[in-house]
Amino acid sequence: MFLPQRMDKILIVSLDEYKSRIIKYFHEKGVMQVISTDLNKDFPLELSKDINSLLVKIERIFETFSLVKEEKTKKEQMKTFLGEYLTYREEERQKFPEFRRFLEEHSGEINEVYKCVENLSAKISKDKEKIEYLQSEYELLSEIEFDIDLRYLGRDKFIFICIGKLKGDIEDEEIVLYKKEDYVLVISPTDKVDKVLRNVDIIEIKKTGTPKENLEKIEKEIEDLKKEICNYEEEIKKIKNKKEKLFKAYHEILNIEKERADIPTKFGRTEKTIVITGYLPKKEMSTVKEEIENITEGYCHLELLDCDDPPVKLSNPKVIRPFEMLVEMFGTPKYSEIDPTFILAPVYILFYAIMLGDVFYGVLQTIFAFLLYRGIGKKSKGMRDFSYILLSCGIATIIAGAIMGSYFGDIFKYGGYKIPSLLNPLENPMSLLKLALIIGIIHLNVGITLGLIKNVMNKSYKSALFENISWYFTQIGGGILIGRFFQWFLFSETVMDIGIIFALIGVSMIVYDKKGLSFFDFTGFLGDWLSYARILALALATSGIAMTVNIVARMVYGLPIIGMILAFLVFVGGQLFNFVLEALGSFVHSLRLHYVEFFSKFYESGGEKFVPFRMERKLTEVIE
Repeated sequence: MFLPQRMDKILIVSLDEYKSRIIKYFHEKGVMQVISTDLNKDFPLELSKDINSLLVKIERIFETFSLVKEEKTKKEQMKTFLGEYLTYREEERQKFPEFRRFLEEHSGEINEVYKCVENLSAKISKDKEKIEYLQSEYELLSEIEFDIDLRYLGRDKFIFICIGKLKGDIEDEEIVLYKKEDYVLVISPTDKVDKVLRNVDIIEIKKTGTPKENLEKIEKEIEDLKKEICNYEEEIKKIKNKKEKLFKAYHEILNIEKERADIPTKFGRTEKTIVITGYLPKKEMSTVKEEIENITEGYCHLELLDCDDPPVKLSNPKVIRPFEMLVEMFGTPKYSEIDPTFILAPVYILFYAIMLGDVFYGVLQTIFAFLLYRGIGKKSKGMRDFSYILLSCGIATIIAGAIMGSYFGDIFKYGGYKIPSLLNPLENPMSLLKLALIIGIIHLNVGITLGLIKNVMNKSYKSALFENISWYFTQIGGGILIGRFFQWFLFSETVMDIGIIFALIGVSMIVYDKKGLSFFDFTGFLGDWLSYARILALALATSGIAMTVNIVARMVYGLPIIGMILAFLVFVGGQLFNFVLEALGSFVHSLRLHYVEFFSKFYESGGEKFVPFRMERKLTEVIE
């Protein structure tokens, strides 16, 4: 819990004939991160090309499916959202034979559907290009207002007729100009063509009939093409409805086999043997050794290597494990570094709960987080962890809200009820500020202590003395002197002398270590401490805005006819807006107090996350 899991680096040598079974074992168990081995890696591609080809085709099919979207009403869209994010029903796994038989039985179907979908997609693209071209023609012809049959445009032996835009003056009695808007119709003797070309930007139009007649034709052509596209899209939708679920299963199988086909590129190889190197948790070592010996019937050699700079796998109790995502958002800890999840989890919940601090906001968040956890959380680990964090914070917010006496602000006051509170931020802000600063100084000192432990573990005794222990002396001495100066506490002369000595020792150590930059260390520490006042600020904002919404709703309630409806809309809209705004603020500022103030005292991050060779199988099942 305090440190990442201990890792071993292992080297496995076995016969090439056992390669597939070893790969399958590690892929299904997901206990080892395979790393490249510096030996001959000239492995045959085997099925890799076939797998990649089929995967590309399926992904292309899905891409086409995604372009053909069904129009949904707002009610249907909401139903889809609720179905996808807030409810989740695990699909029954589809059964398939082992992979070579799968290829024999289903690759033909994949190729056939791919050709069909690609053909329809190509037709749609071609029709869209035609529509684009026709629309440009339509735009041009719609600006031409001359009632002339366009087939007469051009030149013959005696006369030249064209339509264009003037770019210069034509003063010639033999050249006739008809001007409408920006365009001009030019009728000229053929021997005057050069003069026309110099002064008119001619538009090439290869049509017959008047512009108006052509516009009608183009409108019909575009309409026919759009209907044609709709028909093609309907065909794609039919294929989608019939094949999408099945092809997702195909995609999963091919992805799994692609991973197995590609992983040997990291193996070492001789004529008859394979060499596998990787990292795995120390606690898995004995099981892996036993299983590999069984798989290879004893024809293997396992050896532990020097475990230099291994990847990091965090090890926390299940109850706080989802909070690892908040630590990893900042950065994965180094292998020899303390994992701060065990401190971050409870303190983050505490900060969040005080900042949001309203019973009904907590209830809203708890319900939403629970639905999210039971919905998309079952499909996505990231969403499951995130919804668990929201759920924990929501429950804590209910408790904090009850202590602070906030229920949509002061909503019960308008019903004539007086709700007792132990720590109302609006009535007693100084008490909450003191609590926030006390929590802050404790939090900072926990960080300093973890930094001390880290430095001692790494045998950086100088850093432990000047970067950590010096602050204990400074805080104790400074606290005694400041408390006496402001008459907050009464100390004996002996205690005062101890305070002066401690302050001098602490300050001297920091100045000696940081020289001229020590001033910024003192101001930085003070700034970090005062930053915890944001806990009060967020709590005040939550209660204050909630109360303001209640006041405005009460004011509009007295309006004739629409007052009740308007008051309801103001109350519901205002409270929901405040809930979302303050929940987001609580989430961000609770993180900030950890990332900036707390982690800066001890946490470096920069470790490489443990990524085991593991398959993701959710839709399929293989029948042996």
